[in-house]
Amino acid sequence: QDLGHLHVMLTYEPRGERLTVMVVEATGLPQHNITGPPDPYVRVEVIQTGRGVDRKQTRTRKNTTHPVFKETFTFTISTHPEDLRYTTLKLTVFDHDRIRNDDVIGEVRIGYGATEESGSEHWTRVTRDLERETSRWHYIIDPTNTV
Repeated sequence: QDLGHLHVMLTYEPRGERLTVMVVEATGLPQHNITGPPDPYVRVEVIQTGRGVDRKQTRTRKNTTHPVFKETFTFTISTHPEDLRYTTLKLTVFDHDRIRNDDVIGEVRIGYGATEESGSEHWTRVTRDLERETSRWHYIIDPTNTV
């Protein structure tokens, strides 16, 4: 099932121990048969060994299968090479529901545990091309299909 794509821009600044994540936009998000287009938002989580999970999220965009977020988040991360190798950036796309719990549309994993090759390649580029923005579109994957 096609769950759409997510456009993500990353910048890694080792001197400041900063990872900047811009959630640019999503496209092709699935519609519900009954309620129509989703009310999407993205939760961004950075997971590093020994540091727990740092999470932030975008604002909800109403009634759209092509939300434009253009929201930037900055995370403090360990720059130790071993920590960087095992860093996971998890972006989960949700459909906001006013009555029940929000539904998970899908997710993108970048870095350690990436479910798609694009996630591994993007992390390799961002940690190699220091302090330069690296931009990439990623397939949104059903999280129940990940290990």
